[in-house]
Amino acid sequence: MKGVQAAKRQILFLLSLCLKGGEFKGFTLLELLVAMLIGSIITFLMLAGVTNLMGTNQREGARSDTQRDAQAAIDYMSRDLREAIYVYDGRCLSDTTANNSRVELEPAVGTTPATYCSALLNFLPANLKAATQLPVLAFWRVDPLPDPFKRFCELNAKLGLRQRHQQPNLPLPRCPVLPGRPIVWWSTP
Repeated sequence: MKGVQAAKRQILFLLSLCLKGGEFKGFTLLELLVAMLIGSIITFLMLAGVTNLMGTNQREGARSDTQRDAQAAIDYMSRDLREAIYVYDGRCLSDTTANNSRVELEPAVGTTPATYCSALLNFLPANLKAATQLPVLAFWRVDPLPDPFKRFCELNAKLGLRQRHQQPNLPLPRCPVLPGRPIVWWSTP
């Protein structure tokens, strides 16, 4: 019986604790305000960090795009220069140097030595001779002749052979291109 009485006492004690109505349980207003302030500070710091990381990521992406574009431009120029037969530097744009003497050329490997540069500015279109658009590099590049030009040369050669057969003293007609000399053409839209 002692066990039953002890259990009754424990239950009555627990009921008396639950039924006491004078005590309030929960957070005070000051505790809630402090918790909100701490939560707001943590949220602000996390948002600032995320914003900073997004800005850094965007700047790095733009830098990477710029570097990739610059590398593509350098690759394009180096590919063109590798295809060049002969590259002139800025000294060959005009026919003379500062002391009015001709510019001596160093011959390219495997080519006939040249004695001087011809003034390349004389062969440029007028709109490229302006002081604001002066080229700093000129080079020759081997490009195939356009098909109409090739047909013209073939027809000219066939016609010339027929005429020469009839009159042996006539010179052979050729294309208006000398071997080893550049041909320059351009089209306008």
